[in-house]
Amino acid sequence: MKYFCVNIRLDKIASDSIFTDHLPLLKRSSNGVTKSLDDSILDRLCSEILPTIHHKIKWFDLEALSMERVLLTIDYPNLHVLSLFNMERDMAVRFLMELHINVKNFTDCLYLLDGRFRQLHTFYVNVDGFVAPLPAIVSKPELIHLRCFSLTCDSKIYFYEESVVPLLHRMSNIEQLSLYLVIDRSYAPSNSFVDGDDLKKDITCYMPNLNNFVFSIHSVIHNLDFSTHLSSNQDIQHTFKDFKDYQIVSYIDYFPNEKTGRCHIYSYPSQMRYYYKLANSFPGGLFKSVRHVFLYDENPFKFEFFIRFAEACPFLKTLVMENESPQNYEQWKKSNVDNQNLPIIKFPHLTLLDLFCTHNDYIEQFLDHTKTCLSNNIRLFVDYDSLQTVTDNFTRDTTRVNCSKVIELSVNHKLVTFKHLHDYFPRAENIKS
Repeated sequence: MKYFCVNIRLDKIASDSIFTDHLPLLKRSSNGVTKSLDDSILDRLCSEILPTIHHKIKWFDLEALSMERVLLTIDYPNLHVLSLFNMERDMAVRFLMELHINVKNFTDCLYLLDGRFRQLHTFYVNVDGFVAPLPAIVSKPELIHLRCFSLTCDSKIYFYEESVVPLLHRMSNIEQLSLYLVIDRSYAPSNSFVDGDDLKKDITCYMPNLNNFVFSIHSVIHNLDFSTHLSSNQDIQHTFKDFKDYQIVSYIDYFPNEKTGRCHIYSYPSQMRYYYKLANSFPGGLFKSVRHVFLYDENPFKFEFFIRFAEACPFLKTLVMENESPQNYEQWKKSNVDNQNLPIIKFPHLTLLDLFCTHNDYIEQFLDHTKTCLSNNIRLFVDYDSLQTVTDNFTRDTTRVNCSKVIELSVNHKLVTFKHLHDYFPRAENIKS
């Protein structure tokens, strides 16, 4: 009877996506002890079940004794999380060759690369935040077996030369390198943007076996003196003269009001997922991997800019915008008069739209369905007073269609009642101030 019940459960695993998304292949006793599954169950899993559902599995919970058998049964192309139980440290050190991981800060990354995983060959790490590490943590042995390294950090990195660069110097045998970084250069000795000369001096000259270098690096300088000579994009491009096997795109934005300069350099085709403070100088292209964008400029965005931007990022999911400058009136007026001759801006995959810090012109543009087509099930963040103005006190028909697609609404206002908002946003189950 017990074997019959187990077989029913295995059949359910094979047919139900709820089970295949996160698959725990172990036993837990009432006192919390974790053990491997019985051999008879493992036999059927590895011979019949896993080969039919391997492409659906996103998360495994495995016990150390059965780990090798399960993982070598077949490839798991969508596996993103692997939880291992009862694994002794020596076993992990001996067998771990590839690691994809998210960590809270850069120091955690350095601890993982302190030499304890001696056979580590491939390491992909996403860093949530950056705290300057202690010198003792930075100074570690060379990573002689590491061949592939990818570092992504969307938070601003300070003291890049004292933290990230020394880590890269320990990777003399690296063959594939990917860097997606936002670097604050305000405290750098040269007070200059990261350019091709920096990449050559600090990185590539230490990696003689490097054959694939993919990067997207934003560098930011604050408190700029606009009376002095400022680097041009031509200056930046000239520093990449030795990168003959790569197509390098660069552009610079200067913002006098906040006394800030920003430079973005990246290899193309690009694999970056996050586009940081994209401005009017955006050179265009196709960015299929980009999922999150922060739009920012002190100058107005024209209607045509959004057409070009939406086409460049066809799979965009999150859009945050900051621009308090009204659109050029004549251009804005023309876009209204000739609206039928202009293509509709389309964001078919967008799930979050943050317009808290934008001029009413842009809110109107995004909510007017004759100008912009938003996806269903979108979360909208917008100032209440602006929303009230743009929608003509929640009576305007041209903004009603896109507002009906909103499932979550956040408005910056203390309201007595949300009833009138529910009428205009009928699908918004969560409305909050």
